[in-house]
Amino acid sequence: MSEQVLSFKAKGFKKERPEGIEAGLFILRGVWHFLPDNSSPVFSIYRNELKGYRDKIENQHLPLIWSDETPFNQEKDSDSGPKFYQIEAQLISSLGCLEWVRNLAEPFNPPPPFLEETAKFRNKKPKKSKTDEEKSPVDFEKEIRMTDARAEITLKFNTIPEVRELPKSRVEFYLKATTGVVFTVNIKGKAWRKAEASMKEFPSFVAMVGGKLGAPTSKGFEVEGGGLQVFEKKPKEPKEPKEVKEEKEAIATTTTDKITA
Repeated sequence: MSEQVLSFKAKGFKKERPEGIEAGLFILRGVWHFLPDNSSPVFSIYRNELKGYRDKIENQHLPLIWSDETPFNQEKDSDSGPKFYQIEAQLISSLGCLEWVRNLAEPFNPPPPFLEETAKFRNKKPKKSKTDEEKSPVDFEKEIRMTDARAEITLKFNTIPEVRELPKSRVEFYLKATTGVVFTVNIKGKAWRKAEASMKEFPSFVAMVGGKLGAPTSKGFEVEGGGLQVFEKKPKEPKEPKEVKEEKEAIATTTTDKITA
């Protein structure tokens, strides 16, 4: 029988010990389960991300004594999935393994996403194309002559926005794009009331705001010279079944033949 050897490699040191953690104990975060073709359960610690192309995926599978918790077995518990544990463990040097001491938090399912040791994650330096090597930072003020352009924008919406009354009979409302950018629209109160009446009158509508991209705000941009238009959105007529359409075409052809005769 071969002797089980458990070794450690220090990756870094903290200046202060975490609060509530005693000396000589290990904090483990991972999955308590059986690996395929392995008769003894292990506590697996997986990597969530790589810090660079030189970084390696070194997932750890540690021998652990934990009699109070049933390890996940893929063959028997495939429906439930493994849990993610955060525990405190102590080293049993005579057995060459760790022993569970206590849970630091409630286990949860499913575990956080992790990286697997597959070919696409192997330690490979990314190749540089000739184009990337030839590229250099561009000094726009010295090397590139920029062309002036006018930024125009069109925004569409189909629900009535909340407005804020402003001085000089004007109103302001806000439209949030799918990207999260907020556009501030400032128009005359009279134009707003007319558009609002149409929005309420139509069973379904599409409104459009068009204008120039204005000054930036804390969450997006202002829309300068915005014009507001409202259109009724009519429901699409249902398509006729193929059989009905063919029957109508056959009747129309028969009628034409009679008139011609």
